Amino acid sequence: MARDDYDITASHHGGNRYSEQANEKVAPHKASQRFLVLRMVVQYSPHGISSDGIEAITGMPHQSCGARMTELKRDGLIYKVGTGLTRQGCRCGLWAAREGVVATLKEMENETKNGKAG
Repeated sequence: MARDDYDITASHHGGNRYSEQANEKVAPHKASQRFLVLRMVVQYSPHGISSDGIEAITGMPHQSCGARMTELKRDGLIYKVGTGLTRQGCRCGLWAAREGVVATLKEMENETKNGKAG
């Protein structure tokens, strides 16, 4: 699982100090954010949901949602099942949970409830 002090988007922003500060600030919330994103992806599987859809439903900021989805992809928990449209009408990926992820989701829920980082 993910190390919450690690910035999954560091290669994208090239070490921007503001992005690094934002990563430090959000670190305590990453496990609960991953849980929320994965729960949404499981709910919309097998047809899939976009990060834009998750953002619209949960109110999670775009940068946080995208980063948590990248972590879930890296960990092999979600995969692209197709394409759809964002609220702005742009094409986007639709994501679904891999088989067996419900057990992982329950484990993450327990970790989140117990205050452990995921």
